[in-house]
Amino acid sequence: MRSFNDWLKEAKETDLYDPHPDTKPPEGGSSHELYRLKGKDGQDFWSKAAASNLQTVNEYLAWKIYRLFNINVASNAHLAVDDNNKLRLISSQVSSKQVPLDYTSSFSDVLSGSDIHKGFFVDTFLGHWDVVGTAPRSNLFIDDKKRVTRIDLGGLDFRATGLRKSKTIPGSWGPEVKELQTMGGLGGDSMKSNASLAFNKLKNEPENLKQAVEVFNRVSWSQVQKTISDVVEEVTIISKEHGISEILDETLKYVEEIKSVLESRFVDLHKKIKQLGLDQFSEWQKLSGILIFSEEVLTYDQIEDKETLYKTYFDTYSNANEKSGSGLKPWSKKDFEWRAEKWTFAGITPKEGVPFEQIGFITAREKNGIYKLTGMQGQNTKAKIKGLMELANLGKPIWGAMDKDFTDRLKKLGFSTPPKKIMNFLLPVIQSDPQFSSGGSWGSLNDDGGINFDLSGIGATVKYFTANNQFYKIMIDKLSAQGKINSKMLGLLSKWDTMPGAMKQMSMSLIPKDIDLDIESLDWLASVL
Repeated sequence: MRSFNDWLKEAKETDLYDPHPDTKPPEGGSSHELYRLKGKDGQDFWSKAAASNLQTVNEYLAWKIYRLFNINVASNAHLAVDDNNKLRLISSQVSSKQVPLDYTSSFSDVLSGSDIHKGFFVDTFLGHWDVVGTAPRSNLFIDDKKRVTRIDLGGLDFRATGLRKSKTIPGSWGPEVKELQTMGGLGGDSMKSNASLAFNKLKNEPENLKQAVEVFNRVSWSQVQKTISDVVEEVTIISKEHGISEILDETLKYVEEIKSVLESRFVDLHKKIKQLGLDQFSEWQKLSGILIFSEEVLTYDQIEDKETLYKTYFDTYSNANEKSGSGLKPWSKKDFEWRAEKWTFAGITPKEGVPFEQIGFITAREKNGIYKLTGMQGQNTKAKIKGLMELANLGKPIWGAMDKDFTDRLKKLGFSTPPKKIMNFLLPVIQSDPQFSSGGSWGSLNDDGGINFDLSGIGATVKYFTANNQFYKIMIDKLSAQGKINSKMLGLLSKWDTMPGAMKQMSMSLIPKDIDLDIESLDWLASVL
């Protein structure tokens, strides 16, 4: 199979796509050169060239960053070159309905009850002033579930017209995220714009603001930085293959200019989120000496003081057993080291200059891109919470079977424990699938959701399952492949949140009789999907 980079070398638009039979322009027109294409598989795409090649790169970078934050945008997009060696952005067509935007109708009524607020902090981070659009053409689409999709993903240091903000409106693009106020009215009066009409109500909607913060907290700066590097790599391949070095020169210069600004904006936005009291972890973050958003995810080889590492583990385990009276035995140093060599460590780990009482970290084992939580150690609770947040910020599937206190803390980071009927489905898959490495002997499931374990070399204990949505989506795919969740169920779940209680009860008759689920189980599945 060809790699993506090999495919990029053939990124001539005419080689990859066919002309579309429908040549009419998009509703409301466009300020850029825009036409339809038909993919070899029959899928519809748009091809757009901005005012300059650099603006096209800018929009592609914005698309990649929105996708990184899991904001609804076109499902596929990439760069290509046309027959005139001009760079174009190819993106899949959005199938939902375009939000009306004119001066006689209130588009804010259409957006009422939608999920547009979830992307607010990403919009402001990128400085996307034109997120709503300008009449008569809206840049927003909405489906029957009130889910909003963003198109024309400008922002950063470009205005929609193609002019650079920093060169035409001095001070409008810089290290401070002024858009929190100008677009959302947070910290002062907003400017009059379509974006402010869409977001100005947010300051009086604390729950929606918290959801927007949760979305922004999904991603670390290192992930944004990698996304920028990925775009540069793609532009490098395309420019060298097609002999258009000026695109690469412009891109490299532009990235150098905006990367440090973006990093400053990332830090500034997190700072403002805390100042506004919007961060769900604000109580933890008030405690001294913990830099929540600095990343310290290490391997065993990178741990500076391995002697203290084992002492931290031993003391934590001994103290927990003394309190619980469980009689479990800590691993010997040799057994601990054998396991620790396979672990990832996050939080504050032992090293020179760090007092023992300040140490606190979590451990996880990575296999096939999936992280299994294996422990939570040290005296400093705030440092352990730091580790939990850092691991969650990786954006990877994460799961574990831990003590009750641990799973309760993880709920604040978007983890959840399935109802017992769902666990009856999940446990056999986890135990038998080689993609997962569970460790120990899994026993029966208790009424409160606890799982009876027999841990090799330690003894018997009860642990509680927890995971994030990325992990559960993998599990749902596996259950679907095994026929335990069929297409009718998935179709039902896609409408579940909008159904009244009586209709949910009636819909239970659509569930195959050999699948033992109830309303609680389906509520949980719908929340994951």
